[in-house]
Amino acid sequence: LLAVQLSENRKHKAQLAKERKLLQADFERKHAELLKTAESRDRLDTQLQQVTQQLASLSDDRRRMERELDLVQTNLRANTELADEVHHEIEGVFVGIKDVMDVGAAAAAAPRGA
Repeated sequence: LLAVQLSENRKHKAQLAKERKLLQADFERKHAELLKTAESRDRLDTQLQQVTQQLASLSDDRRRMERELDLVQTNLRANTELADEVHHEIEGVFVGIKDVMDVGAAAAAAPRGA
């Protein structure tokens, strides 16, 4: 009777040892996966932080460039208006000179014909 119980206990102990070994291997595998996942997450968090900083920098650059573009467009409009004014004044001077020359040519031509 004791020999049978001893044999059963040994079998049970061997089965428990086998289960323990399998569970321990499973635990170690899952722990390794967890560490790998944590490392990946840390790496991705670092990348996210860098990309977020780059995005903030690009947004600042974009705002600055938009302000510069607005200033350039304002200056371009002002210079275009100034160029138009100068063009009209030059045309006026040109027409005035032409009129004077026409009058002078008419005056010079009038005595010849008279």
